[in-house]
Amino acid sequence: MLAIMTVALSGCIPSTPSGFDSPDPTSRLVAISKAGESGDRSKVPDLIEQLESNDPGARLLAIRSLERVTGETLGYHYADPWWARSNAVRRWRAWAADNGLASDESPETPEPALKN
Repeated sequence: MLAIMTVALSGCIPSTPSGFDSPDPTSRLVAISKAGESGDRSKVPDLIEQLESNDPGARLLAIRSLERVTGETLGYHYADPWWARSNAVRRWRAWAADNGLASDESPETPEPALKN
């Protein structure tokens, strides 16, 4: 009976989307890692977007994957303060545009609000 209920309920639980846009951090890290391993230059815009992640692990993996795919870091350091990372992300977006790899969406890097 328990097996029947498990099978019946398994279809009711929504699956977590995988990839760069997944709400699950592990799924995002897997996507970042696979992009670096594959060498797929079409994933460069997604990797650049991950450079702005709040997760330092995602940022580190993203820059290593970009370095593996492109041979470049463009001065990006995952542990730098937000303003230094922001400048490096702008360099990455320009690099992507110059190499025909810019995403359709190129949002400006927002500056965090200053606290009083």
